[in-house]
Amino acid sequence: MGPSSIKLRLEPDLCDRCGRCVEVCEPSALKVGASYIFVDWRTCDGCGACVEACDRGAITRRGDASARTKAPASRTRAESRGAASSRGGAEQWTLLEAGAMLAMVLVAFVLKDVALGSEWARALRPSGLVWFRVGVLAAFYTVQVVALLALTRFRGVTVTEALGLGVLDTTWRSKLDSMAAVFGLLLAARVFAWVYGITVQTLGWDPPARWNWSLTDVFGPDTLGLSLSVLIVVFVGPVIEEMVFRGVLLQALDARFGMWAAIAVSSALFATYHFNAWLLLPTFVLGASAGWLAATRESLWPAIVLHALYNVIPVSMAFYLVA
Repeated sequence: MGPSSIKLRLEPDLCDRCGRCVEVCEPSALKVGASYIFVDWRTCDGCGACVEACDRGAITRRGDASARTKAPASRTRAESRGAASSRGGAEQWTLLEAGAMLAMVLVAFVLKDVALGSEWARALRPSGLVWFRVGVLAAFYTVQVVALLALTRFRGVTVTEALGLGVLDTTWRSKLDSMAAVFGLLLAARVFAWVYGITVQTLGWDPPARWNWSLTDVFGPDTLGLSLSVLIVVFVGPVIEEMVFRGVLLQALDARFGMWAAIAVSSALFATYHFNAWLLLPTFVLGASAGWLAATRESLWPAIVLHALYNVIPVSMAFYLVA
């Protein structure tokens, strides 16, 4: 019986960490931590023993609605939240899956840069070059989305379940706390970037010439250029990058090494992914801020909102200066 022969629904918020599921798992494919339930799908033989051992409804067969009523009614929302997954019930990724995703992103990034720097691209007229850049970026992000869909399909889960993108039933106080955290971290990250920029330039380290390219140079200074910048830099980029680095990579690292190590490593890889030594530290701080939100909130959306708002500032500055 292969791992695809049984589809499990993992709900860490219902788990009481009794350990019975781990004891009956002969392939040792199951791991239960303080804030997650992890299944190594490579070694899971699909026997279903963990489902039978769990009387809380934390591990059930997908589609078995009756099993979800096992959890005692006396378990309060506060108790559930205390044991909840840091990904809002999202299923944990393996390091192998995260590595495959990162490899795909790296290949796509290299091909993107090769295409944008090609002789053929430089020979295009300005208007044609803008649309060529948009097409290359669209292909770059499409590759990542396809890879995410393929991985989630292989596991038999939806993107929403795998990445914690669902709209969860949280209180208004919880929502306000998340909003306050987003804006507080946004201010801190932007202040750090500003102080860092002034400091390193005072020490004689100026930004590279390529970094000085404005979004108006890339997409054009007109209304179309502003629209393309907002679409790609504020909406598309943050959503997909957060799904990759916080939705996949952070989960995989968190399951194996703990939250803080996961935040540090995923943030370092996120900063390296941008291939800009001058902005390495500010990008790391942004990644760490988004990572903390993803690890402590019940959804990936606060991290996405933080990233998007962070990117709004350079877009606004670029087109404000042109105006």
